[in-house]
Amino acid sequence: MAKHATLKIHSLGGIRTTDAAELLSVIDDTYNSIYAYDSYLDSTQRLGRRAGPFYLDAFGFPFHWETRLRQLREWPPKPEALRTMVSPRDRLILRSVELHSPGFWEFLGSLNPLEVLRKYLGDAHERRKDREYREDAEKRKLDLENKLREAQVLQKEIDIAKSIGATDQDFAPLRNALVYEPLRRLQNYQRRDLIDGTDEIDPHPE
Repeated sequence: MAKHATLKIHSLGGIRTTDAAELLSVIDDTYNSIYAYDSYLDSTQRLGRRAGPFYLDAFGFPFHWETRLRQLREWPPKPEALRTMVSPRDRLILRSVELHSPGFWEFLGSLNPLEVLRKYLGDAHERRKDREYREDAEKRKLDLENKLREAQVLQKEIDIAKSIGATDQDFAPLRNALVYEPLRRLQNYQRRDLIDGTDEIDPHPE
């Protein structure tokens, strides 16, 4: 997994403890989910077609390029299962907190998942100020997904697809379940004003 970084997510002080606990839990779950997808791409890149058109990757996800992702017994994976996929050294850490208004939560974790979080939350924060943009849900969805394509995780997906002859739809089931849906759930906390934008990623030299 890639090097580590810190991400500062702006928030407010004076919020209920239940809201704070819920927000931290959702941020952790989203990070773990994106981490799992990034790790899935790493395992796909290593295996390629060496194991034939169908194989089980390191996490037991069955993948078949011709018929796309097969149905799992439990899909999407629960947060508890995704948590076990994160290396102990890459678990998300709450590094520092300021709870005045405005305040922030600063997190230390693996660079790639934090980069996806920053791009999604940062872009959503800017776009929600635009009335016309807010009123066009489909445009908002497409623009946010295009923005995420600039993130290293999803750029890695594009590069892998080109190298092994996969299509965008081959990755869609995992990408939707492990990246887009968790991020959309997290965006609900922006709408409740518990998240108020992010700072740039601060990479840590290894």
